[in-house]
Amino acid sequence: RSYSVTGVQTCALPISANEFDFLGNRTEKANIAQRNPLDYVLLAEDLLWYRPDLSKTLLTRLFTHYMDDTGYIYNPASNQKGASIPPLWSFPILEYVKFTGDYRFLEQIYPFCKKNLEWWEKN
Repeated sequence: RSYSVTGVQTCALPISANEFDFLGNRTEKANIAQRNPLDYVLLAEDLLWYRPDLSKTLLTRLFTHYMDDTGYIYNPASNQKGASIPPLWSFPILEYVKFTGDYRFLEQIYPFCKKNLEWWEKN
């Protein structure tokens, strides 16, 4: 550890799309199934101020890779069978739209958000 490196610098996340395997192609189903979708939410929030394009991609892929037709989002961290990840995605989506002014993204992602919230209301 260098004396001139702060704690933030030593634990920085990779933000290059080439190094950032959370942004893999949809065909990487084997790798995706092993990831925790809640990580997408947390990383999207962290990357928002530096790489809003990656934040948007993570939020989109949270729904396109993990959400099924019923609105359930796979949750490997839950001990309860069939428990979706909590809808914590709302904050990073709101912050992304406020930061970028990309209201088109909000229009595109809204049906996914609604479907997940409907799943929560039913289950």
